[in-house]
Amino acid sequence: MRGTRTACGEAERPSSSKTCWLGRGIAARRREGDMAHEGHLAGPRPSEDLLEAAHSVLRSERRRLHELGVAGELRLVGGASLPGLLTHGDIDLLLRVSAADFTSVVQRLGETFAARREDLWTPEMALFLIDPAIPVELAVVPEGSAQDAHFVRAWDRLAASAALRERYNRLKTTGGSDYNGRKAAFFEEIASDGPSHRRETARHTSRGDAIDPA
Repeated sequence: MRGTRTACGEAERPSSSKTCWLGRGIAARRREGDMAHEGHLAGPRPSEDLLEAAHSVLRSERRRLHELGVAGELRLVGGASLPGLLTHGDIDLLLRVSAADFTSVVQRLGETFAARREDLWTPEMALFLIDPAIPVELAVVPEGSAQDAHFVRAWDRLAASAALRERYNRLKTTGGSDYNGRKAAFFEEIASDGPSHRRETARHTSRGDAIDPA
């Protein structure tokens, strides 16, 4: 479904919400974030090459978010978050905030970081480019939302299942023009709340930590 135009000049997402999801500060950085990301991703390599750097980034970004006054739970996700995965060299973070704070947190982060892939933003998810040099990307979601459950279930299940990690790695190595579609379908499947997935997740629940300056 195509969006309509909003008062702030951006295409409104198909939602009943009338919130203008991109303020002027975010809109000004949107193209900057997408362009800075282009050309940085290399071919897939073992996540073990990046695990130490990824955890270092996680710690430093927790400190930075604390300094910005942002409360929530920051987790490491993506190909560089688990041993045994392949990664293109980017580091992905997930920030889970209270539903009541989501809009204000997104606005605050938009004053500091470049917006990333605005076409994928929804009323339950915003994306930012934290560091274009690596690159480091941040997804922000409200706790308890469908998008939050999608992220948490998918990455907990990948951590718990060698078979899922093998499938993930096959996706990374096959590439092709339909890569993004196949990857989205894979994550939709493993994030589904079927009985077998619920049993698997119960055996292995990986939680992040609340933002703390330590």
